[in-house]
This record gives sequence, structure tokens and C-alpha cells, in this order.
Amino acid sequence: FKILNRASPGSLGRRATYSKAELIRIAGKFRTITKWVSKNPGSHGAARRHGRQFYSQCIAHMTVLKRKWTLEKAIVEARKFSSRSEWQAASSHSYQMVFKAGLMDVVMPSKHRTWSPELVEIERKKYKSVREWADRSPGSYNFWKKHMRELH
Repeated sequence: FKILNRASPGSLGRRATYSKAELIRIAGKFRTITKWVSKNPGSHGAARRHGRQFYSQCIAHMTVLKRKWTLEKAIVEARKFSSRSEWQAASSHSYQMVFKAGLMDVVMPSKHRTWSPELVEIERKKYKSVREWADRSPGSYNFWKKHMRELH
């Protein structure tokens, strides 16, 4: 038999050891720190454990992708997307900046309809039964249940 796993049972294996030259060579394959971390997290962690000065040597050739978000830039960024969830997934920093500033409805208004008692009454009259109304227009029905049921 050939032993394939030398780690003791229950362990996650041993930490890989990298020489400093090897870490510099591996880091040289990546243009950004983010790519290095996502593609080879073990070597990135090893480089950081060697200290700040060595880590700085490893990342000296990499470009820094920091972007200072202003409200104007965030609005331009938000217009690239059709929904808030799509925007959040693709550009989380601009999304977070706008969210924390409390300007979400200014930058990208919600696409959900806001119900008022008048709109609910108009919507309710379109259906023959309460069941049909609840099935076909759950937003208006739920608004009615929560806010207007006691009025009828």
C-alpha cells in the first residue's frame, strides 16, 4: 500500500512551507492582491507571516485597486445595473457607501410598489373573490390585511 495522506486522522493537513524566493515568484504571477488572495491564499498568508517588509517586497509590482466613492461616482455606477441586488453583487463598495449614507432611495429607488388605501381599493375591485385577489396581487392583499382589514 502507498500512503496518500500523511496527516493524522481528523487534522486538516499541514501548512505548506514556502521559501522567500518561491513566495516572490508566486506573487509575481498576480497583478493585484485580490487575485493573489483568491487564487493562492496559502502563499499569500505565508508572505504576510514573514513580516511587513517582506510582504511589501512581494506586492511592490501590484496595482492598488482603491477607488474613492463619491455620491456622483456611485450614481454613475448604479446606473449600470437594473436592480439593487445586481448592483450590490457587482459593486459592493459603492452600494455600501450609498446605503450607509442613507441615500439608497435617491440613487436607486425601489421597484416595489408602495400601496395606499386608495390604490388597494382599486386593485381589490379587479377580482371576483378574496382568494383570487390574494393569489394575483399579494402585495395589495397583504397591505389590506395589515393596515385596512379593521376598517371593513
